[in-house]
Amino acid sequence: MIRALLVLVALATSARAERMMVADDAPRTTWNRLGTRIGFGSVPVDDAPMTTMSIAVSIDRPLLGTWRVLGEYEHVWIGPRDLEAHAMTGVASLADSGHRVHVGLRRRLVEKSWGQRNLAVFVDGEAGGGAMLVDRESGALALPHAFLGVRAGFALEQRQLWDYEIVLRGLALPEGAGALFGIGLVWGE
Repeated sequence: MIRALLVLVALATSARAERMMVADDAPRTTWNRLGTRIGFGSVPVDDAPMTTMSIAVSIDRPLLGTWRVLGEYEHVWIGPRDLEAHAMTGVASLADSGHRVHVGLRRRLVEKSWGQRNLAVFVDGEAGGGAMLVDRESGALALPHAFLGVRAGFALEQRQLWDYEIVLRGLALPEGAGALFGIGLVWGE
């Protein structure tokens, strides 16, 4: 499973997207995007905070006007919070692994571009829901969640569209609140 994810990420990072010709003053609302992200977070399980680390693949498509629909798949590692062990060994410090999916809506809130749209900074708002399924030694764990988040980053648009972004999400779970922080690369047009 890990090899398959690494191959998928390698193929995704080598993909090439062709830029569509758009007038300089036209808003960019029809772009299609594919991306990857690494993430770190926390979720409550059995009234204890658990650390999650993940690698994700995402797709982002126009829906209506400035609204976009997003879908994400993450391979997740989860385990008891031990920041010293996490810093020393990374995901090897987390005992269990599984899957998490997110589906939601996204909208660009702020965008400022320079140099004939060669460089842009942006802030997006997003909301949605999803679920995490983890096979643990103590039994399967299924956690549904709702999320509310913000993405901020910058875009390079010379020959292709490249967005480098930071994702911050709050998660509402049956046992309490969780959080997700991620760094990603998204491309497309």
